[in-house]
Amino acid sequence: MGKAWIALVAGVCVGVGTSCSQLPGAAVPKPESVVSSADSKNADSIQKEDGSSSVEKSSEGEEKPASQPSPAAQPSPQPTAAVAADCSNAAALKSDSLSIIVAKNVPSAGGNKCPFGMADNAPKTNGKYAARLELNRSINIPAERNLCGINPSAATQSIKYDDHMFVNLNGFVLLASRGIPNEFDLDASGFRKYDWSKLVSTERGSNTKCAAGVACVIPATETNGNFSFSLSEDARKKLLTAIADKPLQFSVVLTGDNNEDADCRLENDLTLTFNYTYVAK
Repeated sequence: MGKAWIALVAGVCVGVGTSCSQLPGAAVPKPESVVSSADSKNADSIQKEDGSSSVEKSSEGEEKPASQPSPAAQPSPQPTAAVAADCSNAAALKSDSLSIIVAKNVPSAGGNKCPFGMADNAPKTNGKYAARLELNRSINIPAERNLCGINPSAATQSIKYDDHMFVNLNGFVLLASRGIPNEFDLDASGFRKYDWSKLVSTERGSNTKCAAGVACVIPATETNGNFSFSLSEDARKKLLTAIADKPLQFSVVLTGDNNEDADCRLENDLTLTFNYTYVAK
């Protein structure tokens, strides 16, 4: 042995706790930042293999350049008691959607390689979680909107990864190819918190690949296959409460055990969607 609305910022973290800018509430250590300079296509601009940049598309079909990393990301507006009352007013409620491309990462073709032995990653160890890359994308909610509901998802698409992958929202694990480790802390929302310190140098996993309230399809490692996920209404409500007043971020974590040129690999662009409803301030 990698609609209502959404906006993502390109960023690749190598051997960093949870994200390029640490997420509030994420139960992970804060090691020294180690960022690979091997491939600008998968760094700040997240350019595709054909040289084109990833884009954001609104529900109206308008294309906008992918946002750049913002260390000072603003917290997403969350419902107060007054806003909650507005959210219950169907006439005031609005929705939109952005589809976000997480660019592929192929180490043997110039992509970022698994940083074995760097920062809080372990040396190459066959069969273990030794190193990982975290492909992070910020979700930017306009400041003039108060968030009422969320619906993160991914439509059916074909992907291939190596060795394993996690898809997280604000550090909460939505799905994991090897199963979500029971050693991850369980939040009151029912979602477990991704924590590399509890994963590195282990073979931890479980029979639960999809979080509670999440329906997911994910192919086996090193195999082309369908990928998708969606959340139940109850799971969406609990997750909204858990991420209140925090900057929003998707994270796709790719792991490896012993192969710099093959591990931490995602052979296809991955499209994620973050639908949400809101009321104007």
